[in-house]
Amino acid sequence: MSDFMNFLAQHWPVILLSVFGLIILYWLLSKFFKLTMVVLTIVLSVAGYHFYNATGSFTERLVTAFEKTWTQYDRTFADGKAFFDDQKKKLNKGFKDASDESQKEAKDRDRSMTRQGGAIEDKLKLR
Repeated sequence: MSDFMNFLAQHWPVILLSVFGLIILYWLLSKFFKLTMVVLTIVLSVAGYHFYNATGSFTERLVTAFEKTWTQYDRTFADGKAFFDDQKKKLNKGFKDASDESQKEAKDRDRSMTRQGGAIEDKLKLR
C-alpha cells in the first residue's frame, strides 16, 4: 500500500493531468459542456486551494484521507446493518403475529363448522 502511495506521490501531476484531460474530452463531446466546465473549474479551484494550503506531504494527506474514509465507511456499514437487522426482526415478528392470528381464525372457523355440522346432524335425526 505504501509503494502505491509513494508512486502516486511521485507522479501525481501526470495522473491528475491525464484524468483532467479525459474528463475534458468526455464533456467536450457531451451537450452539457458549459455547465460541467463551470462545475469542474469550481471543484478544481477548491481542490487546488486545499492542496496548496494543507500541511504535510501529499502521501500523508492521501493516507489520512483514506483512513478517514474507511473509518466513516465502517461506521456507516455498522449503522446500516443495525438498522436492517432491526427492520428484519420487526418484519419477522409481524409475519409471526399474522400467522398466529390466521391460525387462530382457522381453528375458530373449524370449531364453528363442527358445531354447525353437529346441529345439522341432530336436525336430520329428529326427522
